[in-house]
Amino acid sequence: MQNYNDYVVGQLKEFDDAVLYLKIAIEEYEKDKNKEAMLIAIDHVVKAQK
Repeated sequence: MQNYNDYVVGQLKEFDDAVLYLKIAIEEYEKDKNKEAMLIAIDHVVKAQK
């Protein structure tokens, strides 16, 4: 069984999906200023786009 992080990374292989994910992460960051969540989102995209 794959974990959540592996699942998310797998869903972000397509460039357009990764861009949308980051746009939403940025919107959420602007609301709540949660640096940890923003860094996790960036990490997911970097891993997916390797």
